Amino acid sequence: MEATDQMHALGSMTLRNLEFIGPSGVGKTTLASLAVNHLPPCWITKKQAKFFLEGFTENITQTEHEAAFLRALLDAKDKSITRSFSSDIHKRKKLMDFFRAELLLDHAILSVLENYRVFSDDGISHNFGVELLAYSDDTGLQSFFSRRDIVHLTASAETILDHLKKRNEQSPNALNDWYGYYHGNLEALTEIVCSSIRRSIETSKLAERFGSRVLQLNAGEGLDANKQRVLEFIE
Repeated sequence: MEATDQMHALGSMTLRNLEFIGPSGVGKTTLASLAVNHLPPCWITKKQAKFFLEGFTENITQTEHEAAFLRALLDAKDKSITRSFSSDIHKRKKLMDFFRAELLLDHAILSVLENYRVFSDDGISHNFGVELLAYSDDTGLQSFFSRRDIVHLTASAETILDHLKKRNEQSPNALNDWYGYYHGNLEALTEIVCSSIRRSIETSKLAERFGSRVLQLNAGEGLDANKQRVLEFIE
């Protein structure tokens, strides 16, 4: 079904979007790409939403509370990136441009496409997990998580490291090529992956606490089984 047909097939009720969270390299995009071809007509992908909203994300009106929430996440992300990549100005700029665009797109989706269900393999809950965990305003967190459901995908550190190595071989110097950025330093990469696993678990618990439905999956259960569970979860 065409994207426009999908959008018109929706009713007027407010619906939740769906986001995947989990460590980089766990297989979120792979699993999502399998499930996306079997979505019910009421769903559109984040890529389709981005196409419909192209040119509008910078101009969406924000309430005072929304603006403060977005600014707090971006400020915290900027500090985190500066700490991690203090000597690489180009990398810092690319990352901040990406994260800012993602945050504005998410706000536009919720504001303009509020009656549509958007399917995303790497939503704000994933990209701003650290910042959300540090955010102290319960009202802001309730507003954020109550509009989205979460698929939390995890795996062993060994599995994720193997995936990151393969990603580096297939797409060296990509924005998410952490294996390449750390020059294959397994000690540093293992520390980062283990920290990311713990953080994604904490984020899934935070999401559930503040109103999200959360589906817990392990990549070791296999793509077909996990795809079926995702499709059952969104029905």
